[in-house]
Amino acid sequence: MVFTAHGTPPGIGLAVSDDLMEWELVGDGPVVPQQVYQGTWGDGTLDWIPLADPYLYPEPIQGWYYMVINSKATVGPDSGNGCLSTMRSQDMLHWEPGPVLCYPRSVDRLETPQVWEHADRWYLYFGAAHDQPQISANWAAEVPPELAERRRANCVYMAESFVGPYSPAPGQWWLDAMPDGRGGYIHKVLHGPDGGDVLITTTDGKLSPAYRVVYGEDGAVSLTSR
Repeated sequence: MVFTAHGTPPGIGLAVSDDLMEWELVGDGPVVPQQVYQGTWGDGTLDWIPLADPYLYPEPIQGWYYMVINSKATVGPDSGNGCLSTMRSQDMLHWEPGPVLCYPRSVDRLETPQVWEHADRWYLYFGAAHDQPQISANWAAEVPPELAERRRANCVYMAESFVGPYSPAPGQWWLDAMPDGRGGYIHKVLHGPDGGDVLITTTDGKLSPAYRVVYGEDGAVSLTSR
């Protein structure tokens, strides 16, 4: 399990368990210290600093384990320098920078990310967070009016490969209203026993029911109650 470490020094910590109940820290400090890293982005590179919310992809990809991290680019205004970066490892002890998956230049932070695959497409969820005094003009320009002033919104992006880059999924790429009218934040998509996917979220401080994930032919994502 990787986790946000607020100790000295801060960064991303690692813990192991034999039963998922009792956990033991690995090492005497973070496996990813909070410092400046450089990852590939598009045709160039981007310098970034890890913040929080590491997501560990559960299976190796071409021999590498990846974690996706809520990060900040070292350039640009605070209202739009949020990005999702990666670190990769072959033993989960020694980590090196991987590619930057998403840098929309419109979000303060890209919280609680998750990556999953369906029908040869890769999907990226994150919670778009705005805690700066002003919301980025880029954000207001790319979302529907009902989300333009929201300080939290749930976004789904898509790519042709795990390493991205990711861009908004076709059609309605925000998943804020559940089919039963509930709201939610910190979504997670799980593979169901029947081969389909379901989404769970936190709503009113509790775990939501499971909502079935429906994929359109163009890759668009929607939810149903059953």
